[in-house]
Amino acid sequence: NESQNLLEFRLTIAITPTDTFLTALHTRATELVGTDTIINLRIDKSILGGAIVSFHGKYSNNSLSKKTRDYFDHKRQLMNEHRDISDLFVT
Repeated sequence: NESQNLLEFRLTIAITPTDTFLTALHTRATELVGTDTIINLRIDKSILGGAIVSFHGKYSNNSLSKKTRDYFDHKRQLMNEHRDISDLFVT
């Protein structure tokens, strides 16, 4: 089966892509790996934006929801550290 020889990109995005977007995506993926590819596309509005990509055993979550969560987790950690330090000065 010819499709067994193709490399697969797994891509999760938040929007329904246009045909133009899909064509450009397939062209770019094929250029990157040097052979024809299959794009396994999933739409998940909960990621808000950006993309989650899995290819050849590698995974990258560049979604807006993850970046936002990471940002606020970091800010929360800084606030907790600051609170712990200021507690030392309360008498």
